[in-house]
Amino acid sequence: KAWFDLYDPAEAVPMREYRPPSEKQAAALERGRYLATTIECPGCKERFEKWDITRQGMCRPCEIAEDKAAAVWKATTWIEADPLFLDVETTGLGHDAEVIEVAILDKHGATLLDTLVRPVGQIEPGAIGVHGITPEMVASAPLFADIASQIAALIEGRMVIAHNSSFD
Repeated sequence: KAWFDLYDPAEAVPMREYRPPSEKQAAALERGRYLATTIECPGCKERFEKWDITRQGMCRPCEIAEDKAAAVWKATTWIEADPLFLDVETTGLGHDAEVIEVAILDKHGATLLDTLVRPVGQIEPGAIGVHGITPEMVASAPLFADIASQIAALIEGRMVIAHNSSFD
């Protein structure tokens, strides 16, 4: 290994004594520190402390406004598609849970179907605690097989919006 001098210290200009920055220099330093510790929100173009910027890279008010605009757009798109709204209640939460109530409404809130359904199995006590539908209430209701074609006819070719669509 070898070391090489980048300059000859004897030829170097000695450092001057410290002197405080001028007003312009101090202002430039302050501005630089401000720019280094803040981020510009792409929505409103204001600068915020880095921890005030959300994961989406914007300030909270702009993120809320963007989320609201997205929700309005989605709702408008859905309503223009003339959707149906579906809600079901079941005997439990498992994959083997059976439907015990079906409600389908149109976009104006008109009820197209609202019926209890008699399950083949038992209604779990926990489910009764959630929806309040008891075995006595569904004892004389139709079986799901009796209303399945009616449901299929209502929703065929339609956008269906459900509160808990992954389960319903």
